[in-house]
Amino acid sequence: MKKITIGWILFLLVIALVVIFFIWRGSFSFIQEQEQQILSTAIVVITLLILSHFQYAIAWILNKLVLLSFNQKDQSQTNSTTENNNEVGLSETFLALKSHLRHRYGLFAWRRQLRWLLVIGEAVDVEQVAPGLTTQGWQTSNEALLIWGGSSQTPLDETWLKQLKKLRWRRPIDAQVWVVSANCYEPTKEQKAFQDKALWYMYSRNKLLRWAAPLYLLDLRATEWAQDEREELQVGTLFPAKPQPDTLIKLLSALVKQTTDIGMEQVMINHRHAFLLQLAQDLEQRDIPRLRGWLPSFVAAQGGNQLRGLLFTTKVARPDTLADHAFLATPAWQVVTDDSRKAKGRGVGIQWVNSAVATVLGMVLLFGLGCIVSYIGNRGLISSAENLVKQSTDVNASMTERLTRQQAFKQQISQLQYRAEHGSPWYLRFGLSTNNKLLTVLWPHYHTANLQNIQQPIVDSLYDKLTELVQMPPNSPERAELAKAGYDRLKAYLMLSRPDRVDAPLLGNILIENNTLAPVTVSDGVWQSVGPELIQFYASNLSHHPEWAIKPDRMLVSDARQVLMNHIGMQNAETSIYQGILRRVGQNYGNMSLNQVLNGMDSRTLFTTDEEVPGMFTRDAWDGMVEKEIDKAVKNRREEIDWVLTDGSKQQANDISPEVLKQRLSERYFTDYSAAWLNFLNSISWTRAESMSDVIDQLTLLADARQSPLIALMNTVRYQGQTAQKGRALTETLVKSAQEVFGSKAKRLDAIPMDDGTPVGPMDGTFAPLLRIVQATTKEGSDNLSLQTYLTRVTRVRLKLQQITSAPDPQAMTQSLAKTVFEGKAIDLTDTRDYGSLIAASMGEEWAGFGSNLFVQPLEQAWQAVLEPAAMSFNNAWRESIADPWYRAFNGRYPFKATANDVSLPELGRFLRPDTGLIERFVSTQLGGMLHKQGDVWVADALNSQGLTLNPQFIGALNQLSRLSGMLYANGDAGMTFELMARPSPGVTKTELLLDGATLSYFNQMESWKTLRWPGDGYTPGAQLSWSTEQTGLRLFGSPQGSWGWVRLLEKASITQLDSTRYQVVWKADDGSDLNYILRVQSNSGPVELLGLKGFTLPANVFITSRTPVMPDTSGDIQPVKPVTKPAASPRKHTPVSTADASTVIPAKYRKKKAAAEKAGKAQQHANEPTDTTPEETAAAESPAPDAGEEQKIVPMMRTEHDAN
Repeated sequence: MKKITIGWILFLLVIALVVIFFIWRGSFSFIQEQEQQILSTAIVVITLLILSHFQYAIAWILNKLVLLSFNQKDQSQTNSTTENNNEVGLSETFLALKSHLRHRYGLFAWRRQLRWLLVIGEAVDVEQVAPGLTTQGWQTSNEALLIWGGSSQTPLDETWLKQLKKLRWRRPIDAQVWVVSANCYEPTKEQKAFQDKALWYMYSRNKLLRWAAPLYLLDLRATEWAQDEREELQVGTLFPAKPQPDTLIKLLSALVKQTTDIGMEQVMINHRHAFLLQLAQDLEQRDIPRLRGWLPSFVAAQGGNQLRGLLFTTKVARPDTLADHAFLATPAWQVVTDDSRKAKGRGVGIQWVNSAVATVLGMVLLFGLGCIVSYIGNRGLISSAENLVKQSTDVNASMTERLTRQQAFKQQISQLQYRAEHGSPWYLRFGLSTNNKLLTVLWPHYHTANLQNIQQPIVDSLYDKLTELVQMPPNSPERAELAKAGYDRLKAYLMLSRPDRVDAPLLGNILIENNTLAPVTVSDGVWQSVGPELIQFYASNLSHHPEWAIKPDRMLVSDARQVLMNHIGMQNAETSIYQGILRRVGQNYGNMSLNQVLNGMDSRTLFTTDEEVPGMFTRDAWDGMVEKEIDKAVKNRREEIDWVLTDGSKQQANDISPEVLKQRLSERYFTDYSAAWLNFLNSISWTRAESMSDVIDQLTLLADARQSPLIALMNTVRYQGQTAQKGRALTETLVKSAQEVFGSKAKRLDAIPMDDGTPVGPMDGTFAPLLRIVQATTKEGSDNLSLQTYLTRVTRVRLKLQQITSAPDPQAMTQSLAKTVFEGKAIDLTDTRDYGSLIAASMGEEWAGFGSNLFVQPLEQAWQAVLEPAAMSFNNAWRESIADPWYRAFNGRYPFKATANDVSLPELGRFLRPDTGLIERFVSTQLGGMLHKQGDVWVADALNSQGLTLNPQFIGALNQLSRLSGMLYANGDAGMTFELMARPSPGVTKTELLLDGATLSYFNQMESWKTLRWPGDGYTPGAQLSWSTEQTGLRLFGSPQGSWGWVRLLEKASITQLDSTRYQVVWKADDGSDLNYILRVQSNSGPVELLGLKGFTLPANVFITSRTPVMPDTSGDIQPVKPVTKPAASPRKHTPVSTADASTVIPAKYRKKKAAAEKAGKAQQHANEPTDTTPEETAAAESPAPDAGEEQKIVPMMRTEHDAN
């Protein structure tokens, strides 16, 4: 009964908790207020207490109702026994048992009223202790129900056991009784096998029933005399849980003594009643030793039944008055019945019902505990909120305290908001959470506090700043400065009045930037710590509370808009939309590398680039997203375009109409689209080939119709460049037809013919040059530039190069081709190179990098592959025929080297003579197509010299020698004519100049010109200069001998150009006197030109190539000229050139001739010593020649190194 009471109370408790849960959850529409919920909870609790005391009455009423229903259906059940058996799955025996128990004990108690005992054993033995049980199947008494379980030695009847499981599914039986005989204890093999088999069947039976009930051994003993009149006693012993073998023997030994005492008493009454004495004797003498080895098997069996007791009985006679299915409860059966209430069986396997019950009870307890915790937590939350509301709305507190309290209030609301979005903590959710209701209640109180502390000061600040902006004079710098932030302030002001327009992050940032200063009574530290957070929280929640909107000053808004329209305009909104579109598109389309542009084709052999095309600027992006995004922006944001500066009630300007917006967005997109592809394609660089075979491989791949990366690239460019293309408009087609009808005058002539059928696209201005080349078709007689023609010509060039590489003498063939070009004739290679250059030029300046790298560089590289060996061959020819003989003839000779050995003028003429000289003949015959002569200057041909780099030193040396040869060998033999005129000098009475037999003497008389020729008299070559002063006699300045004596003497002079034909020549004497002469030349610079030969070196190479050999080592031979450091002279003025009489100059005294000769010797020795060069002299030497009429001092130069020969 105790179990029934506990189960009933738990059942009522679960029902009550479920009802209370739904009451507080608000599931009942008629119970919504808190008072109603509390009253309903009290009613449920009272009802629970009342019903917990009437479980028996309720059970009796339900039982009667079930019995009534059962009696009404009993007849129909009897008629359909077979059908019910099939449906329920029970045999007639169990159906009769079920019916009998329900009739006798009711609907709910029939399973628990009796102790269900499963009897097993041999049928003969069972019939002696429970007559009729094996045939009837079950028998009952007032307290027990015996169920026949079958023999312990025969296989189990699984159907029978399963039907028993259905009748009492949780605990099928309360005890298991095994009827045994005394001979079962015999220690024989047969009995051992008998015991093992019985134990195995018991284990199998437990598995089928999923229940192991306590086991009782009922030992049946035979007697010689009838024991009917003997008083039946309880004979046997009960075992404790988990008994030890010694404990069992002790209990049986105690039983022997008790049985002996009682047996003696019974024998004394009736000598036939010797059952107990006989039992004691058998146990002591025979059975206890046997049981010592037999009983432990039951104790040690794993998963078996608990051995609960061993009882002894004799044959039981069945009275005739006993009803069917009833048995006589002997003391032995009574012992089993009573002890089975104490002994508990155990489940076999997983007991789902027990686990479920424990789980449910645990959940009920947890839910109850959770409700308590939830109530405490929510109650504390409500109390905390009440305190915050009182504190934050206290108007008597200082501003600092109100801000601090509002910060705490804000944190409380933020916590409630987070919980409303992500859920409350688990300990507050047990049906009692008030998070959302509390949040709804707190918002009005927060608005009251925020209005005083944050909102109103912010609105006043924005109003003042906008008023200041409007009141500023027009076009004033102050207004322009305020207008920069005025747009954001106006936008924030309008957002405060229109919460549906609020952009929380933007509004928060604007308000924070405009309210950096703390209120008057608040410190900066407090304001910086709480102010920005309160402002941002207000901005974030404004859009969810339209009732917080302010009433704006319409006049102020209108004036501010008018002011800002002049400074901001509409571009901001358009830019924002455009950037938003690009940002969204960029998230879905990745950048395209060159490999992706070529659809996975490897182009590294031909060209490469590290740049990428932004994914947003591709045709897929336009078709898939950009166009739709533009249409969406035009459709959805028509009223939103710069709503700050426009009033929705007024008609919008035409420049912000949807059509204009779409046009502007599209134009901006395609402008950036074109720029992205321009940047990508112009960044492509051609891969340099290292050899002729590499060039051939590149050209082969370039012109391959199936595998050419160039074709793939141009196809991709055509596909991308045709983005958003549409057919030509009807009006344009009609105009074109009219032009064709009314004659050629109406026709438009294009510089580059265009395909009239080409669709019109927004990027035609950028991609049209490329599309024309790709789409152009090759027609006979057509001048259209096309990719197909270019690749065909590239194939010809490749075949020509292959022919060169497979020739017996490739070098000779390349030289022949190069020579053909140098002679000004065209070949396939140059024609194709020119065609590629024409294609690149036709693309325009925008595509210069792309056109040069992909159409010019391949052929230029091929041309270089041909020219490289040819140029080296020409360099070798130049060295062998010109440079090396020149070095052999003139190395170590003056004027190329400052030595005493002079260059032979006839030998120099062999190289320099015009028309017949070795140098001019070589250039004219070998380089006629690349160089042509303009006067005395050789000029490179700009067309035929493409691909080759002429050595600048070669051109400079060639022109220098050409000018010299035109002047020195004008008549065939070496010679030049010039004029000299001596000039007076202070302190000098006479000067005398001897030049190759000709004499120019001057002793302060009238100046006059004297014509001289160099070289002059071949018998007395050389030059001599002497002078005399007032104090000394005639002194020698210098007398260099040989054909180049004049040049040697001229080298020591300081030369200044006076005009295009005259030079002032001054020799500085040892005593500081100036020996002045005027030189007048007939062509070029006359003798001065010869000074340029000092240190002259003839270049060894005509062309500069990647493998240009190192210049010959000329150390010790001809070296660069170093200017000589001249002694400083006192400042003086040049004597003007005049024809006046100079006889008035007082003659100076002459010194001795010996002293003059010694000084001249020292000067000559000093000239042969190495000296350093001053920067001023170097700059003077390297400076270009002045214009005609401009004076310039020529610094004297001198070669001072040793002769290597």
